[in-house]
Amino acid sequence: MSAVLELLGAHACEATKQSFGTAAKLREQLLALADDRGVVLAHSERSWRSATYAGTRHIVSIEFAGHSSMIAGEAMLAALPSHEFILPGELVCEATIKSAERKAAPVSRLTAIVELLLLEKG
Repeated sequence: MSAVLELLGAHACEATKQSFGTAAKLREQLLALADDRGVVLAHSERSWRSATYAGTRHIVSIEFAGHSSMIAGEAMLAALPSHEFILPGELVCEATIKSAERKAAPVSRLTAIVELLLLEKG
């Protein structure tokens, strides 16, 4: 670990830890909106910065397999745009549904891709 600290510096390591923590909390809260009935298939995160703001853009793919899970996924999608996420040091300023693919056979399945734009507070 000390070699990583020397290479990246303590500030970069702390920022990386915070980022992983935020991503994990974001996934937890997304799944909680669906009564923990979904499975995260993928999660990407990209930093962005403007002259006045900085933050991250998250794209999360979640699958809901089975009828009851699919219903929970639909509830998550309905609640997503107005849900207030609790992320220390971050504010979710936009939460959108990029896609929602539904299949009925052989097993009911919903695969959703959501995008969240986070701003750093402070």
